[in-house]
Amino acid sequence: MVVASVREGYGLMAVEAAACGTPSVVVANPENVATGRITESLSGLVYEPTAAEIADGIVRAIAADKNFRTTTAAWYADHAEEMGMARVVSPMVELFASLDQTRPLSMGQPGRGTPSRRRHSRQPGRGL
Repeated sequence: MVVASVREGYGLMAVEAAACGTPSVVVANPENVATGRITESLSGLVYEPTAAEIADGIVRAIAADKNFRTTTAAWYADHAEEMGMARVVSPMVELFASLDQTRPLSMGQPGRGTPSRRRHSRQPGRGL
């Protein structure tokens, strides 16, 4: 499985692939959390975000023997508990519970990063 995005917020695709014993090829970037879901040559491969590097990773993953799939499945079995949604969501729930419940949430002003109440109609042949 290939994740060519330089930014993955959780790396769910890499986790799901590992659960199926499928190694991932992901790109190196500080904002790509998917790289933290990879143990090099055990559950996947991490490459620089260039076409040539990603292509090299794909070729290397395809050329790998069945042992790569076996090590990926074993890696996931060893790490499944720490990647479960309950483990990931718990800190968020604690954070939200600690927020000041007496302060009302502001939805902001339309056009400033919040949804507008104005509805857009889509007409055939005119795009969005």
